[in-house]
Amino acid sequence: MPEQRSKGASLAAIVELAKVRITIAVTLSTLTGYILYSGVIDAKALWASLGVFLLASSSSALNQYQERKTDALMTRTRKRPLPSGRLSISQAFSVIILLFVAGSIILYLQTNLLSLGLGMLTFVWYNAFYTPLKYRTVYALLIGSVIGALPPVIGWTAAGGEITATPALYLAFFIYLWQVPHFILLLLMYGDDYRKAGLPVLTTYFSHVGVQRIMFVWINGTMITGFMLPFICRLDYLVSILLMFVLSAGLPLSMLLFVLTKTYFNPKRAFILMNVYLLLVMVIISIDRLL
Repeated sequence: MPEQRSKGASLAAIVELAKVRITIAVTLSTLTGYILYSGVIDAKALWASLGVFLLASSSSALNQYQERKTDALMTRTRKRPLPSGRLSISQAFSVIILLFVAGSIILYLQTNLLSLGLGMLTFVWYNAFYTPLKYRTVYALLIGSVIGALPPVIGWTAAGGEITATPALYLAFFIYLWQVPHFILLLLMYGDDYRKAGLPVLTTYFSHVGVQRIMFVWINGTMITGFMLPFICRLDYLVSILLMFVLSAGLPLSMLLFVLTKTYFNPKRAFILMNVYLLLVMVIISIDRLL
């Protein structure tokens, strides 16, 4: 029994190291890009999604290794596998390498070199550029938002689409705009933790109300691009277009009173709302193209 508990604890630590909940979202956006081009979910779609999932999991695990000392200083992250000692450095590197190799092989064998190259670019962008940069400037979030924009393009190219195609690039641009307020909400939620660990935070340069208004500008940008998504991504059904309009208009309206006044603003509730909005957009696009 103790051995079984130990194996279960190790597996849970590996899942946490790979940030599986986040990588699932990355996988869904990859699948959306694939469906947007092909209109089907076939074996290649599943292989491409699995390859991206494994590569993103490896990248997330490497990120936790890079930030293990900072994580130990923050209440939110000090119980993660590396700072808490549930996994050793050697165990973490074994997981990182295994996930990276498996994801790369799957993308190479089941998709194409372009999709593999984009996957590698995302990996490098996250771990070699964004992670070190966020210790230097709070505006690193503008660089980091590129990471979330690339997976749907990987799905599009894996299905056979061209990387310069307007629907794929526009969907990537939409997700880029969505990611900036998403990051800002994280900073508002955990600003004290970040400050304690020596990381730069927006509230050092702007008041809380100022940060909320900056976020609202980006949310409006997300809304405008959301209005155009059905047309640029060539959705076929009127109900899909109407749902996209309602969702995109509802996003800023639901936060308007909080952002433009000094009323107490609940960033956690807004963060959940942002995530649900993106999930519903991907579901609408996927269902419309599959029908």
